[in-house]
Amino acid sequence: APPRRHSKAENAGASVIRFLETIESDLASNLAKLETKESDAKSNYIKLSSENTAMRSGTQTVLKRDVREDKSLRNTLSEVHTDQDTEAEELSSVDEYWARLKSRCIGKADSFEE
Repeated sequence: APPRRHSKAENAGASVIRFLETIESDLASNLAKLETKESDAKSNYIKLSSENTAMRSGTQTVLKRDVREDKSLRNTLSEVHTDQDTEAEELSSVDEYWARLKSRCIGKADSFEE
């Protein structure tokens, strides 16, 4: 039996080209979607960074105010303790003086035996 002869396939190149064009179209579509996602992520990042900067600035302002208030309260408390100690010393001095005055000015009752 004689060998079969191979015949040239018609339109074989066209189907390969259509297949490659489909792949190119899919890749372009996927690239566009990825670029959109990247753009959205970048704008979200910029927005979040801006919010964080504003929040950090506000937090630092509050912290500085709280530190100043704490320092002021500590100073006031120290002054109050100093005033309290001074007042206690003055009160002790007045009590001692009062005790001496009472012993000098208030006469003792005479006993019945005299």
